[in-house]
Amino acid sequence: MGEALARRSQRLIVVEAGAGGSLQAELSAQPGASRWFCGGVVCYADSLKTGLLQLDPQVLIRHGAVSAPTVRSLAHQALRLSDADWALAETGVYGPAGGSPEKPVGLVYLHVAYRGAGDWPRMLRLSGTRASLRSQTSAAAVQALLGALRAADQAGLAANLE
Repeated sequence: MGEALARRSQRLIVVEAGAGGSLQAELSAQPGASRWFCGGVVCYADSLKTGLLQLDPQVLIRHGAVSAPTVRSLAHQALRLSDADWALAETGVYGPAGGSPEKPVGLVYLHVAYRGAGDWPRMLRLSGTRASLRSQTSAAAVQALLGALRAADQAGLAANLE
């Protein structure tokens, strides 16, 4: 995935609202990550979502922190506030407590956004321990980004294709 971004001279920003930085740690561990990884934000608290990322508070009021509209907004705000080409945002319920019938432990939303050219949302229903949920989310997030890169290629959206 990193090489695919580097070949295009494109960069990625990540927003983690539940995974606690585990996705960013995995991405930045790859050799040469500085060529394609801008960095990211870990924003557990809603005050960081609305303050630092300037998320519209009404999105949180209407949909909650763990929702498709929230994760989409986080991805788009990250693009707006950075020079990245791609954003990958995540939010979820990782437990062991904190779930509800509507939003159980293991519910995760991912959103990949390509600046001005596309959105790829994904909802996951995972099971396992808190650590395994984070690991599964990281793997799914990488796969979601790879899928979005392929889709952008097929649609002729990605710049600098070889």
